Amino acid sequence: MKIIDRYIAGNLLYYSAIVLSVLCGLMMLGTFIAELGDTGHGDYTALKAGAYTFLTLPGMLYELFPIGLFIGTLLGLGAMASNNELTILQSAGISFLRIFYSLALVAVLMMGLIILMGEFVVPKAESLGQSIRNQALTPRGVYLTGGNFWIRDRNSYVRIGSIPSANELGDVTIYRINAEHQLQAVTTAQKALYRNQKWQLVNLQTLVIQPNRRSLEFEEVRDWQSPFKPRLLTTLATKPTSLTLLGLRRYIHFLKKNELDSKPYRIAFWKKISTPFATLVMMVLALPSVFGLLRSSSLGVRIMVGSLGGVIFFLLNNLSAKLSLVYDLSPVLSAFVPSLFFLSLALILIRRLK
Repeated sequence: MKIIDRYIAGNLLYYSAIVLSVLCGLMMLGTFIAELGDTGHGDYTALKAGAYTFLTLPGMLYELFPIGLFIGTLLGLGAMASNNELTILQSAGISFLRIFYSLALVAVLMMGLIILMGEFVVPKAESLGQSIRNQALTPRGVYLTGGNFWIRDRNSYVRIGSIPSANELGDVTIYRINAEHQLQAVTTAQKALYRNQKWQLVNLQTLVIQPNRRSLEFEEVRDWQSPFKPRLLTTLATKPTSLTLLGLRRYIHFLKKNELDSKPYRIAFWKKISTPFATLVMMVLALPSVFGLLRSSSLGVRIMVGSLGGVIFFLLNNLSAKLSLVYDLSPVLSAFVPSLFFLSLALILIRRLK
């Protein structure tokens, strides 16, 4: 039976690799063409645009894994059905459930691979790619989002103009308010440096606002007690979908502690958890499809059905996330709804086969 398991696994992985290569190739081409529009700005050349595009490949693979494996499984099992190999296996006493077991082994292997990729490969690759792009477009290595970063720190609102490095903030402005939300002081600093496990403001001036007077204070250096640590800078400069689960948890905790909206990051957290499950579901769905309606279908029909299923899954995935943000739905629900929909469809098809 191990020979049969290896044969089925090799067949599915071969076709899945072809499908994922085609899908990722098309997406990389589109990304590279879009990046060419920014070449010529700063030090951003076509070579750096190509390097950035290449470093987005792990993220593309991660997003396309469920779709690619679904289409690959349809093609792999379909080829076996066309060659009567599935019929021969069943004639030899190998049941539908035993074939399902072989498929499940491949699915579990792929789930483990996608978890490792999402936690260790995607964040590092996209962080490096974003770094190359940002440093080329802004030679001093300044990372900006809409011109500035805004952070709430207990009773203060902090504006950060630039982030030259993980341990340095540039053009920092701190607005301190009281319990009645009245402005008490405005501190502007040339930069903030992280030294000895704490921040230090450098070349700062503070406008102190009192009911009957205003005063201006100048200092060269002042300690700044803030829970905002350098490791969160990477989080700010990275898309939520490209963070590790641990990085997302840390930033969600930071946002909740400061009473800020953490919904987009909670959605990204649960989508990261649901992606391996989605991979398993999509591969399971392919099995009854091949044994049922697609058993005697041509290669073109299988590709069309697989592509249609992939598009529907992609649209449901994105739609559920948007609806969760707009209507304040549960992030857990939005992450698992597409997978549960396709799992229900797979169970219905399996029941009909029986």
